[in-house]
Amino acid sequence: MISRVTMRKSGLAQYLKSGFRVDSEYSRDDKDNIINLYGNLDILEKAEDYTNKFKNWNYNYEHITISFNKEDMQRLDLLDEQKKYLVLKDIATLMIKHRTTGYDLDNEIIAYAEVHQPKIKFENDKERLEHIHIGISYLNAIDNTKVRTSFYNNSYISDTIDKYLSLKYNLTIVKLKDKTNTNLKAIKSDFIKYREKLKEDLKYIDSKEQLISYFLQNNIVYKHVKTKNNSYFKIINKNMKNINIRGKDFEHLSDIKNQGFLKELKKKNLQELEDILKRYYKQRSDLIYKRKSEKTKNRLKKINTYQKITSDEEKENLISYQQKLFLEHYDYLVDDDLKGYFIDIKKDIDITDNNKNEIKEVHLKNKQKNINIVDLGEKIISNTNSNLEEQASLMINIAIAKNWNLSNLKITGNNEFKKEIKKQIALKLIEDDIKNKKNIQIQRPISQGQELKKQLIERINKTSNEKNEELLKIKQNLDAKIVLDFAAIKYKLKIEHYELVTDNKINNKNNKQKPKNVIDFLQKEINLSSKEAIDFCKYLYYSKIVDKDDKRINSQIIDEIFKNQSQEVINSTLKKLNNNKDDLTLNL
Repeated sequence: MISRVTMRKSGLAQYLKSGFRVDSEYSRDDKDNIINLYGNLDILEKAEDYTNKFKNWNYNYEHITISFNKEDMQRLDLLDEQKKYLVLKDIATLMIKHRTTGYDLDNEIIAYAEVHQPKIKFENDKERLEHIHIGISYLNAIDNTKVRTSFYNNSYISDTIDKYLSLKYNLTIVKLKDKTNTNLKAIKSDFIKYREKLKEDLKYIDSKEQLISYFLQNNIVYKHVKTKNNSYFKIINKNMKNINIRGKDFEHLSDIKNQGFLKELKKKNLQELEDILKRYYKQRSDLIYKRKSEKTKNRLKKINTYQKITSDEEKENLISYQQKLFLEHYDYLVDDDLKGYFIDIKKDIDITDNNKNEIKEVHLKNKQKNINIVDLGEKIISNTNSNLEEQASLMINIAIAKNWNLSNLKITGNNEFKKEIKKQIALKLIEDDIKNKKNIQIQRPISQGQELKKQLIERINKTSNEKNEELLKIKQNLDAKIVLDFAAIKYKLKIEHYELVTDNKINNKNNKQKPKNVIDFLQKEINLSSKEAIDFCKYLYYSKIVDKDDKRINSQIIDEIFKNQSQEVINSTLKKLNNNKDDLTLNL
């Protein structure tokens, strides 16, 4: 296996949903069987939209592709469906954790992963093999800052995680080399900014090989300076001063030697690789923690504390007095501790009933910050124009406490206020999605094994004994050659890789799996779902596309079928078949 990382601004979520590419004529459902491994694609898409609208970052997310070669797939396919799913899920999860070390995975990170099992086997003269797509948003869902993923230019660590995962799951160890495609360009117009960027980028590089790899992948012109007492690198810049990679900010690289790290890495065992990663994760966690604001640290601490505590009394002791007032009135615990605020609940006394008080207004005041927010029942207003970010946050929290629909609020005020409110609402909706992601129904199957089991149960419950007998008849009597020819035309299958064997079954000559009946062949080899495989077999069986005289498939008719008839047409035909099979004629 091998992983590749690219950084992008937009487009990943839409690509994963639609499958659209300029060099492909197929949709996602036509090309691949999709299995969810981690997270929720809708949340990743919301984060992508949010950062494009409200952030001015060069890149809004990173896209990781994990590829498997034929040897990998043969090993993985020997596992049962559930075991294979768990292996792929673990690979994706470990890669996400690797890239986001130092952050709270459940609360700060927005990530998604899915595996693509190709139905179309060849496209643009290239064979398509199973692969994993991972998207990691750079949006920190807790504090709206930018997530700093694992240093992409550190080829040593990148190679280490690939080799570790390959050894752990007995996969092919691809030749170690530079695999990233970051397309970074030096900022030549600003020397100080460029030097700061180099300082950060080179923080974890500690060998000659790593440094040269960084120079090459970033198109940096360099010179290796060798003297009697020193050995260091110099960056050659045409439009600004040259930079010596030694001394201040680069002390760890002041006198680097050739450590031959790639050769050494190849010799290490699983435990040694794990130890390397653990040391790296510890360094990164310390670095990321130092960069976090006190507000973020306290919020995470509060979240984790609440998750551990089960007693309502213990939880109540953690909140401030003003939070308690807010909770008592709105029955909602606001995240902010409301330090420095005074909550004033004004009531009107009903003269017809001296014991009945009606709440007229609720004021949230902070004199030091010049904030005065008023809840008037049907609307929430602010009487000042200062600290808009904090005011917007509190007003949104009040709206949530009142069970207002954030997606349908009427917002009035100056443009700056409107923009801030809309920005925070978008972020809040993403946060809520992450908190509730375990309860969000993912349309794509959780695992292939579970999906097949679900389809099997549904089919058993809905299908009569007569239809079960019909399915058995199709398995036994639908000529396997017809199905093989059909797959070769429809899914660009290399027919020479397969052979027909006894019992009307098809054998893959390139793996050690048992020969399969026509339906299992479409499921296992083409990655069709159970329903798709059965529908196509029914269609082929009843469409009478075999010449009665020479018993051979009429390839011309098949060509016409796939040129002119979509899946909807096939489903319509199947409906007619189920109603009147004996009188069917195929009209092209």
